[in-house]
Amino acid sequence: MPLSLTHSDGTTLKTDKVILTKALESKQQVVLMDSDLPPIKATIIDSGSILYVTILKHSKSTYATMARNLQIKICSTSGEQIHMVFDKYQSPSIKDYERSMRGFWCSSSNCHYWA
Repeated sequence: MPLSLTHSDGTTLKTDKVILTKALESKQQVVLMDSDLPPIKATIIDSGSILYVTILKHSKSTYATMARNLQIKICSTSGEQIHMVFDKYQSPSIKDYERSMRGFWCSSSNCHYWA
């Protein structure tokens, strides 16, 4: 593992999202209401996540049904522009470590859970 992902003893370096969120919220001085916010110009969609959820939810459906449900979900978002972003975690990564802790691993063509 690269040193940027580990402590000096080799254990995984990980930030607790809840702690980070609370730290950021504690610095917020003003409470904003939806009416105070400017209109949404663009929406960014985690495409891998939305595809994964759509395929899981409609796994016994036809491709056309899955595509239609995906289109409905994407087109129901707000904003003048919609950006679909596909990303990939390069190994080794914290994501690899988290998956292994949950009993999940991927080969070159498939992903699996240990029972």
